[in-house]
Amino acid sequence: MKPFQELTSMDEIDSFITSNQLAFLFLSRPNCSVCVSLLPQIKTVMENYPSVKTAYINTEVIPEVAGRFSIFTVPVLILFF
Repeated sequence: MKPFQELTSMDEIDSFITSNQLAFLFLSRPNCSVCVSLLPQIKTVMENYPSVKTAYINTEVIPEVAGRFSIFTVPVLILFF
């Protein structure tokens, strides 16, 4: 499976988005059963797209990310290009 870079601050998120032409964010929480089951499937799919850089964001570690991207629930998948 394609590894996801774990981002732990808003600065890292901003840097990741601006430094990659194709940036894919997977936002979740560890205690979310849907998130836990979906992540391996997304990792498998992303192996087919090596030019897309992938990152994982734990919304419990960075709660302000919810306001930044208007997130009300998880999982959330965002592609920036």
